[in-house]
Amino acid sequence: MLKYIGSLVAVFSGTLIGYYFSKRGEYRAAELTEMKRALNMLRSSIEYSVILLPEAVLDISEKCTGIISALFNQMHINMKDESETAYTAWVKSVDSALKNSYLTTEDSEMIAEMGQTLGYIDKRLQLSGMTMLTDYIDLKCAELRENAAKNKNLFTSLGIMSGLLVTVVLI
Repeated sequence: MLKYIGSLVAVFSGTLIGYYFSKRGEYRAAELTEMKRALNMLRSSIEYSVILLPEAVLDISEKCTGIISALFNQMHINMKDESETAYTAWVKSVDSALKNSYLTTEDSEMIAEMGQTLGYIDKRLQLSGMTMLTDYIDLKCAELRENAAKNKNLFTSLGIMSGLLVTVVLI
């Protein structure tokens, strides 16, 4: 009886692990989409508003959710220290807020690079940096959507098979 319970636990946990790995792409796409939404709000603030960058960032952090909200809130906190430039505040925020996200290192690096244009006098340069990042996000979201069904089946099947393998080895 105990073997059967252990077998069920092994198969069930393998299935859950496979399901988790299959969902990671969806979670990453959701975070990238939220980042794009935040960038569009920041773009509107820079292009059409007269508010300062720290106020715009705080406003965005209140309108966004999850890790992206934490990123912009951290940016606001970092910008309170007037000795820091917008770029250093942005990089520190990206490093601290995105370390526990589903975004890849490549995603984090691209987001951090966008910060190089923040706070410059030239609006066009700031907006072009945001456009570059939103184009990157669109590209990655398209790739994630394309691979979603394939990866979902693959990881779920691998999870079930690994649970069955553990069961066979233990019996």
